[in-house]
Amino acid sequence: MGRLRVLVVFLLLRVVPAVAQDPYYTFINKANGLPSNSVYDLFQDSKGFIWIAGEDGLTRYDGFEFRTYTSAGQTSRAGNSIAEDKLGRIWYRNFDGQIYYEEADSLHHFDLLEQTVTGPFGVVGDHLFVFNRQGFFVYDIKTFRLVRSLPMDTKSILYNHNNDSVMFVLNGLDLYAFTAEGQILIAKNVPAGSLDGAADGKLLVSDKVNAERKCFVLNNGRVEQTIALPPINLLQGASFCGGYYWFLTPTGAWAFDKMGNSISNGRPFFADKNISSVMRDRDGNFWLGTLYEGILLVPDLKTQIVTEENFQPGILFNTESSMYVGAKSNTIYTFDEVRNTLVKRYSGDVRHKIQCMTYHPGSGKLLFAAQAFFITDTLFRTPIRLNYAVKKLVPVDEKYIAFTSSGVTGLKAMRNDIVSEWDSLYEARTLPGGDCDFLRGGRGKTIAFDEKNKVIYSGSNIGLYRITTRQISEITTHGGRIFPVGLVHYEGVLYALTPENDLWAIREGVPPVKLLVGEVPERVFQIKRSGNSFFLVTGSGIRKLDKTTGKFELVQTRSGVRGDEVNDLEVRNGRLIIATDRGLIVELNNVGARSGVQPVFYVNKVIVNGRQVPERNIEALEYDENDIEVDYSVLSFDMTRRYALQYSINGEPWRSNPNSSRNIKLVALSPGKYHLAFRLVADGGDVYPQRSLHLFVNSPFWLKWWFWLVCIVLAGYVVYIFFRWKTRQLQRKNVLMLEKMELEKNLRNSMLTAIRAQMNPHFFYNALNTIQSFIFSDDKRNASTYLSKLSRLTRVVLEMSERESISIEEEVEALRLYLDLEKMRFVQDFDFEIRLSRDLETGLVRIPSMIVQPYVENAIKHGLLHKKGHKRLLVDFSVADGVLKVLVDDNGIGRDRAAEMATVRKERHTPFSTEANNRRVALLNREREQKIQINYFDKKDKDGEPEGTCVTITIPLT
Repeated sequence: MGRLRVLVVFLLLRVVPAVAQDPYYTFINKANGLPSNSVYDLFQDSKGFIWIAGEDGLTRYDGFEFRTYTSAGQTSRAGNSIAEDKLGRIWYRNFDGQIYYEEADSLHHFDLLEQTVTGPFGVVGDHLFVFNRQGFFVYDIKTFRLVRSLPMDTKSILYNHNNDSVMFVLNGLDLYAFTAEGQILIAKNVPAGSLDGAADGKLLVSDKVNAERKCFVLNNGRVEQTIALPPINLLQGASFCGGYYWFLTPTGAWAFDKMGNSISNGRPFFADKNISSVMRDRDGNFWLGTLYEGILLVPDLKTQIVTEENFQPGILFNTESSMYVGAKSNTIYTFDEVRNTLVKRYSGDVRHKIQCMTYHPGSGKLLFAAQAFFITDTLFRTPIRLNYAVKKLVPVDEKYIAFTSSGVTGLKAMRNDIVSEWDSLYEARTLPGGDCDFLRGGRGKTIAFDEKNKVIYSGSNIGLYRITTRQISEITTHGGRIFPVGLVHYEGVLYALTPENDLWAIREGVPPVKLLVGEVPERVFQIKRSGNSFFLVTGSGIRKLDKTTGKFELVQTRSGVRGDEVNDLEVRNGRLIIATDRGLIVELNNVGARSGVQPVFYVNKVIVNGRQVPERNIEALEYDENDIEVDYSVLSFDMTRRYALQYSINGEPWRSNPNSSRNIKLVALSPGKYHLAFRLVADGGDVYPQRSLHLFVNSPFWLKWWFWLVCIVLAGYVVYIFFRWKTRQLQRKNVLMLEKMELEKNLRNSMLTAIRAQMNPHFFYNALNTIQSFIFSDDKRNASTYLSKLSRLTRVVLEMSERESISIEEEVEALRLYLDLEKMRFVQDFDFEIRLSRDLETGLVRIPSMIVQPYVENAIKHGLLHKKGHKRLLVDFSVADGVLKVLVDDNGIGRDRAAEMATVRKERHTPFSTEANNRRVALLNREREQKIQINYFDKKDKDGEPEGTCVTITIPLT
């Protein structure tokens, strides 16, 4: 029986080596958005983006989103050899030998090569170096112009390495340096193998299958250092990265320092991973690409994760001699921090997580709770089981422990051989079944103990209670009760965490105070005291209370573990040990404030009205270019933190952009200047000011000062023109009034002239002589008739002189009287005829007064009077298309002959001349839209002799 017990103890104390002691890492794979889990190359550009060459092509990653670039006509997307040129373009080559570059957010094929690339290629300074079957080619990186070509045999060229000015190439066993000017032989018979950069500008040569398992460091072509490699069947890559020599294999990655010593205790990192590439970013993170599982992001190589199969540590508990680890599989281990190994101490028969654990110094007993409550010694021999659903345990003195459970919150006596000041309370609160219960009916959640003041604090579903040896009282706030889910007493302060994520600080005799953990509210997962330190596990990571400032500062964890991953933590010998579902993370000497790198805000592109524009152009936008979209990235590869972008426009309050978005839209901006400031706010409240953008939206031309000036000038000019026009109009009106008065005067004068034409002394003299002749001849009848017509004509003329217009009927009557008087003078050799068209309404149609009579008088006195023989006069009135046409036709001597005779005779009287007629017509036409026209036609016979004159008077009737 004794031997069996020893065997059981030996089995219980067996050392369980960790399955892996790799650095802590975070997976970046298809589950996170990586297009493919097969990664062939990794590269960080000058801006900070991570570029990944994988099975699905070239991908850019900023810590938040992946963007994969493809191009039409690609025979293969998978490739490697990522590089960046001085213009910021990213290059890579697919496995079919096609070279591509990313520019302006698109992938372009470098199609100047006649053949695919069969050898190395690289970006060297301002040039692109390419080796193919034809030889060596150099292209200008800006213009893509072929600078130099060198025919050569490239069949043996397999490996290369380049810097900003030189490409080193192994051609067989000969080492060459190629520049834009040509090639230089450095050394012959160098060790064969892959070529990469080493420390201090040296070269690293290692054969992929090396029987001697050695790697060589070359300095100017000579072997300066030899690194002995472990048994490696296949070397997939070798490089100098982050201060270490890396050798990548299908069974992990080997890392050696500059002296050739392994940094992983002679074991590979991640032996269960097929490692294809390695890179260190400027934040200090190592990125290891795998062929099948994506990327391993390693914040720190020295921060190890200790685990074994099905090991999920849930709680940690420190004693002076050991650290105990309670797993979720109802298993308890001790952690050997020297060898980083686990020793299994207890394994329960029911799979249930270890809920809590403590050590009672007075009795030397370990107490822990899983599916039940157990009391045992440090070797876990013969544990005593009690059916309590214990949530938390805390030692009170040498005799008692305080505990809280779903049914009972009270004291448990660990010894009965000593006296305690808590005995009276224990006895007063002991139930008939033997349990001590403080709250009687409450469901306990958590418990803490103030050693100095001898106070037990209990949190339950009925409130927070203060328990001393003499009384039990509730602690409340002005808003009511406190319902803690976590209690820690530290440095005289009780910290209480509630389900509402409130953290209360409670001091003796002082009302509770609610604390703000960071600059902005964030979730607190748990609170924990470890030794002399007080921690909060929050959404932004682990925070530690700074005793000097009283603030909770972020702890600089090299592992980059997130707050929601932390199950528990402890500080032991200056090292922070964190329990996560993946294992124990062992941080080295870094229990302090975070001093990590800051995130970077980068503007990818600015889109104006749906069109991408250069950033420099946004400071001079037109008034209708006012829909702005800023596409940005937040470059951060700290997986423990999230950053929210805030922006401010012209100093206004900060606005937050959703974390799910990576663009800002400014719609329908008004004209003006805009200062767009950006800052990043971590989920813990830390603020990181970033760059800013300056926008200027021009005003439309109708809102610019010069436009208003022009408008004012034009308005003034229009007003000036209007007043000038008005003045001229008034002046013209006055002139017209004067002209009208003058016209009326002239018309009256014209009328008087017309009257004089008929009633002039000569006419009266001839008429009286005619009457006298009739009297002398005793022709009383003709004398009476003549005298009667003369008196009628005189009356008619006088009546018409008072009117501007008369009817045709009245005009014809006057003409007929006048012609009758003139006919009596000519005796028998003068005939006249007045014709009226049938459709002419003589009584309704009106014409200017005495407009026809002057031309009839001219026809008689100047045309017919001097004619020998029979005299004939025709006056014809006709109307057509609203126009009255009056024809005065005579068979007199004609106008030319009449003018000659008037000159010879030098007549003393002045007849009514053509000029007077024209002047009167001109006066009448000034007030008419349709003008009166006078046309003369001199009639001729076949010999050209005058036969009379025809005058046509055209009078518009409208």
